[in-house]
Amino acid sequence: MTRSLDNHTFFKQAWTGLGFFLGLTLGLGILQLYLAHIRLSEEESGRLQIQASVLAENLASQFEGVDNALTDLGDALVGNTPGAAPPASSRLKALAEAMPAVRGIAVLDATGTVILSDQAAQRGKNFRDLAYFAVPQKDRDLSRMYVSPPFRSADGVYSVNLSKAVLANNGKFAGVVTASLNPRYFETLAKAVLYAPDMQASLVHSAGRVFVDARHDEVVLGSDLHDGKSLFSQHVASGREESTFEGATDDERMTVLRTAAPVPLRMDAPLVVQLSRKPSAIYAGWQVNRLLGVALFVLVAVGSVAALFLAQRRAETASLGAQERARLERENALRLEFGLESAGLGLWDLRLDLNALTVNDRELEMLGYRYGEVELSVEHCRSLVHPDDLKSVYVGFQGHLKTSFKPYRVMHRMLHKDGRVIWVLAHILVMEVDQHGAPVRILGTHLDITERMQTDAALRDSEQRLALAMETGNMGLVDWHVTTDEVLFNDRAYEVLGLKPGAVALSFPQWIALRHPDDVEQTNLVLQKMLKAEVATADIEYRVCHADGHYLWVHLRAEAIERGPKNEPLRVMATFRDVDARKAAEFELKRVNEQLELLTVTDGLTGVGNRRLFDKTLHDEWQRCARQGLPLGLLMIDIDHFKKYNDHYGHQGGDAALAGVAQILKKCVKRSGELVARYGGEEFSLLLPGSDAAAAAVVAQRCVAAVQAAQIPHDASPVSPWVSLSIGVASWVPIAGLSPEDFLKAADAALYEAKDAGRNRFEVAKDVETVG
Repeated sequence: MTRSLDNHTFFKQAWTGLGFFLGLTLGLGILQLYLAHIRLSEEESGRLQIQASVLAENLASQFEGVDNALTDLGDALVGNTPGAAPPASSRLKALAEAMPAVRGIAVLDATGTVILSDQAAQRGKNFRDLAYFAVPQKDRDLSRMYVSPPFRSADGVYSVNLSKAVLANNGKFAGVVTASLNPRYFETLAKAVLYAPDMQASLVHSAGRVFVDARHDEVVLGSDLHDGKSLFSQHVASGREESTFEGATDDERMTVLRTAAPVPLRMDAPLVVQLSRKPSAIYAGWQVNRLLGVALFVLVAVGSVAALFLAQRRAETASLGAQERARLERENALRLEFGLESAGLGLWDLRLDLNALTVNDRELEMLGYRYGEVELSVEHCRSLVHPDDLKSVYVGFQGHLKTSFKPYRVMHRMLHKDGRVIWVLAHILVMEVDQHGAPVRILGTHLDITERMQTDAALRDSEQRLALAMETGNMGLVDWHVTTDEVLFNDRAYEVLGLKPGAVALSFPQWIALRHPDDVEQTNLVLQKMLKAEVATADIEYRVCHADGHYLWVHLRAEAIERGPKNEPLRVMATFRDVDARKAAEFELKRVNEQLELLTVTDGLTGVGNRRLFDKTLHDEWQRCARQGLPLGLLMIDIDHFKKYNDHYGHQGGDAALAGVAQILKKCVKRSGELVARYGGEEFSLLLPGSDAAAAAVVAQRCVAAVQAAQIPHDASPVSPWVSLSIGVASWVPIAGLSPEDFLKAADAALYEAKDAGRNRFEVAKDVETVG
């Protein structure tokens, strides 16, 4: 009785220990699978984000090119571009052929009628009711690019138009220049980023309509994704540039959406890049590892339980006969077979001493055979191993046996009954050895991993396509490992810098040392914001030193693809491209615009401000002085008896006198912000912000004296032998109820008082209180 109790206690402790061991093993296995699942999710979402970024960068580049072409075309149409000839249909056709992303370009007049087009069939048609004309006509914002909703064109192509409004020199609406995007080109771009058979890529208008589908699915094209609950609707509502969603089923795909809307273009309706994959394909390899882990755990658990159970049974039933032991063995075999079938593992048992091979049903099914259809011998199984893998499998196993009897793991190919090739993951274990230590019995399992190998091959192919896309887009790629400062460049990155690919290994400090000194502060600020996780991405243009010593402009976009526990960037991926030619064109355009602006506010004869500049400055200073409670001084100046001067000296002499007086008046103003302008004919005006009546009178006296001192002859004047001035002076603090026109009338009235008082003098107008 005591011995029975001792055995019971021992057996209970053994089962408790085994349960603890199996529970701990299961917990660690589940934790490892969970962490692997998270890591795989982050890696895959990172790949999708990179692909979406590449596609969005290509879209932005094409949109910038279309914007520049449409802007130039609009300027030439209304004559805003000096020396530019009016556009012709041949020019439009050349522009359309030069841009692969564009199907056609057209110019519509203010009524919506096509007056120019690279497609002759469109000329003379009216499209005033279509969105790509109606929206720019209503908004009339020259700096905005208008993106029409997708629509079916007359030739049956699903398309989107990019449009810009055109205003005439008088500010009136003159029409629209528009470019129809080529969906086939964007389909090609979308296909270039696909790296897996299950992957989908599409371009969606911000209103929700699908414009491009990489697989050209007519059901998908034109479908509306903006239902308020879709992933697309959530992305648009968030206002983020990029959103990532991960679903649990194949219907809820892992999806990355990225908005393509270059800030300088001020697009009214951007396009959204949408990339997605099936969770079943993403986690195929993980599922294999999970099944393998389950199988191994089942093997260990079943084997351990069976071993302990058998040990106990042997201890308790030592007197049982051979029939009872056989029954128990059959039950254990059934349990083991059940575990193997649950894990999808094929099992084979090779007895070298008997030259006998036994396999389970799953092994037969994996090779395409039914139970009883064929008797698998050792020689037959050897023939099913792919000829190219036969040597590595058997020679590798023989080499393994020389050093260890631990489980041997190998991946190899086998020939299916129908002739196709399948990949298997084999685990091989020596179960028995003879008295000399030679293997007698070998047990092995096979797991079908064909789908995983196909996915890996597709991933390698996608990486090659990604490299091709980067090369096609002329973009350099930089991969920065933040913690080690290791930086990897693709070949295009070296070429942009003028270096031979791979000839020099640049560290991160060497890379940033190439920046232009004037750009260091700006780029450091952006870099610090990224390292502190204050911004998700960086988008900046700056100058880098080329290998030949000159500086060139590059456009760099960087994004953290790996982060630490505190959200700090651990790995940053960046693309950059040479934009030196574009920046040079921008600087030249700015210089020309500044010159044109100067010409529009300068009097051509005298070189001082013109009436337009005077009116604008008077309005602005009136508002400013009203806000700050400051006085505003004004001098209205008239050259005395100038008509007689023209009659006596001729108009050329009169022009010379006007120019001379203007230069004298310019020297009479001393403070910044004071303006000398030609008001009209022989009249000038001086605007003196911050000057009260006394200060303005001082300036008026200075002007009268300076012109007299110049002694410009005026033999026809009854007032003086020299050119002289009459000046009306006014100085008010703008208040409610008064206007700039009232101010001008006061100064003008003072001018006439000066004339009535004998000329060659100035008079000061009444102050505001007196006028009121």
